[in-house]
Amino acid sequence: GELRALLRGLSIAFPLCIGTGLVLGTVLTYAVDRRGHAELIFSGVFVALLGVLTNARAYALLHTARQAARGQRCHEPDATGGPRANSFRNNILLCVVGGVLMGCWSPLNAQSMAGLEGLSPYFSFLCFTVSASVVGFCVIGGQQCGCSVMPRVDAMTSLSEYFKMSPRLHGWGLLGGLIWAIGTLSNSVSGTTLSFALSYALGQTAPVVAV
Repeated sequence: GELRALLRGLSIAFPLCIGTGLVLGTVLTYAVDRRGHAELIFSGVFVALLGVLTNARAYALLHTARQAARGQRCHEPDATGGPRANSFRNNILLCVVGGVLMGCWSPLNAQSMAGLEGLSPYFSFLCFTVSASVVGFCVIGGQQCGCSVMPRVDAMTSLSEYFKMSPRLHGWGLLGGLIWAIGTLSNSVSGTTLSFALSYALGQTAPVVAV
């Protein structure tokens, strides 16, 4: 039950975050790197955005239908502005903020590799990886110290509990990180030949298929 609820939440939140990052990131990246046909890039982005929004809407309707079938009144708290409605709005806002931050990465990445003295895609990826690791440690460390910089989604765990988990579970996490890393690096490398706006737009539509 809890896993299904979590997956339903991800299926709505992930496309919303990705959709925001897709539009903003492609527009800003094209402003930095104007290679490619703008009419084709932005028409494709528009179609991809429609797919993202349709996907999120479909899961929202599915969730509402399942609640109605179980006889739950899920609309009453929203109408009264109760805690559930506020929590939903906060989560939506958090997704949009995440999408905006995600959309800022591609133009900055493209700008860092511009010109003869720009970074290589591999060194840019190294900087990205180090930065993500530092931020991750700050978020996890803050939660362990009782100073959460991000909303908590589950009960606090300890390092001892982390190391007690089976190697198989750690392996799935490492495999997911490896796949994401290869995709991010491939995105940067392809952008030097195609255009960073095009490669970013194509890369951002991949999570829609995954969801």
